[in-house]
Order: sequence, then C-alpha cells, then structure tokens
Amino acid sequence: MWVLRGVRDAAKKKFHVEAANDLIQYVNEFASALVLQAKLLAYERGDNEVQSTHVRDALRIVNQNRAETWRKRLSAVLGAIMFGTFADGLAGQLAAGSVSVPIVHALLGVLGGFLIWYGIS
Repeated sequence: MWVLRGVRDAAKKKFHVEAANDLIQYVNEFASALVLQAKLLAYERGDNEVQSTHVRDALRIVNQNRAETWRKRLSAVLGAIMFGTFADGLAGQLAAGSVSVPIVHALLGVLGGFLIWYGIS
C-alpha cells in the first residue's frame, strides 16, 4: 500500500513554471510528430482519413526513430573515444618501436571510424 501512497503523493507535486513550459513544449513536439506521421501513413496507404491503425503505427515509428537516434548518438561518442585513443596511442607506440600494441590501436581506429560513420549517417 505504501507504493500507492507514494504514487498519490508524487501526483500531487506541482510543476515549476519553467518545468511546465518545457513539458508543454515536449508534449507538443511529440504530438506534432505523431500527428504528421499518422497523416503520412494514411496518405501513403491511400485512405481518406486517419484511422486508429495509422496512429498506432505512427506511434511505433516515432518511438523507433527516437531509439535509433539515441543509438546513433551513442555510437558516434564511442567511436570518437576509440578514434581518439587510436590517434593518441598509435603515434606514441610507433615511436617506441612496439609492434603488437600499434595493431590494437589500429583496430581501435578502424572500429572507431566505423562507429563515427554509423553515428552520423
């Protein structure tokens, strides 16, 4: 029962003015994307009006696009870290005359470059 009380207490929390404005903006952006995607689906399918199936499919597409954006950003960041390690470490290891470590740095560079490419494509 304490969980329900916690939910009830949380529901009573008031929003700061800036937080409320941010929330309204995010909801409007999400709603606009959802409405546009649903209308595009109805148009592509040759329907005269937007139906509930269009809205459900649009919701899946919008959520999928958001998840894909998150994955791409993470890939770009990880790729940049790997590529930076490659650039910094390879020169130092080559100057030191090591043979095996430059191979690791080169692999990091190739993988990092691929992740950066995936993240920005």
